[in-house]
Amino acid sequence: MRCLYDILPDCIGSEETSFGLPLPDYLAEHVPTGIPRGMISLLFAESGNFKTTIKANIVDHVLDQGFTVLDYSLEDAANLIGAMRLSRVSGIPYARVVSGKLDEAELRALQKACKDSIPSRRHIVVEEGELTPNLSNIEMLVRKVKAEGELDLVSIDYAQLIDFSHVFCDSADRRGLEEVVKRLQSVAKELNFAVLLVSQVSRERILARKNKRPTMKDLFGSSFLEFGCKLAIAAYRPWNYGDEEYESFAKTYSDKAYESLLELWIRKNRFGRTNVCTRCVVELPTGRVQSFDNAEELELTDVDKEIGY
Repeated sequence: MRCLYDILPDCIGSEETSFGLPLPDYLAEHVPTGIPRGMISLLFAESGNFKTTIKANIVDHVLDQGFTVLDYSLEDAANLIGAMRLSRVSGIPYARVVSGKLDEAELRALQKACKDSIPSRRHIVVEEGELTPNLSNIEMLVRKVKAEGELDLVSIDYAQLIDFSHVFCDSADRRGLEEVVKRLQSVAKELNFAVLLVSQVSRERILARKNKRPTMKDLFGSSFLEFGCKLAIAAYRPWNYGDEEYESFAKTYSDKAYESLLELWIRKNRFGRTNVCTRCVVELPTGRVQSFDNAEELELTDVDKEIGY
């Protein structure tokens, strides 16, 4: 099984997309043009479907290729990505890195890994409580970082926690979200960086039907996000829903493998195929994502035929 960090996908395509930021191999297969600059890309799922984990892997991969990321996160992004990277570079198990209980040899390896790791100036993290997550603050910070140097990717986790009250006095969420999408896209185009926006979906809509794989119609503020983004990736974790299609998988492999299995659906792709799926395994507890080599053994129904999307 190949690790996502071992492969640099080619960013190919037209002149407009040739400067897309590289995606990990399990996504580059379907989106070889990468994360487009000057546009919004969307990662969405219901809670508990590894949204933040996938985002962290994408951000880490982009950092690994020498790009600069502004990570506006309402999760513990810095610690998650830092521990993932130090574990990979040092060869020390993730659990021992986060525990801090290291022997002398491991401590030396960790010290060397720290020297070889990403400079902090290239991964700028703003976590919950540091700055009110509203449109004005996000734009101010983006322009400040760009003025001081390079900026290639702005990651926001997640859209529904952005404060819209300064946009409309009635705090209308949908109108506020529309304004955020429009303004982010405008600034991204002006300053030539990519935006990765993480979003929640409607839990009621998903639970009300048999097939729980998310589509664009499940998005909160669907129309604004759907038309504003140029790339949309949906995450689906079968274990969360007791997916009957995976019963044979759980028996063939193990409960742990079943728990860590993940489907990533390309729901929108301006520069390539849509409604295609790649299957991955999330290493627990590290959060490192890898391609699932035996995906061809899984026979799954097409969610779009069932839902009519």
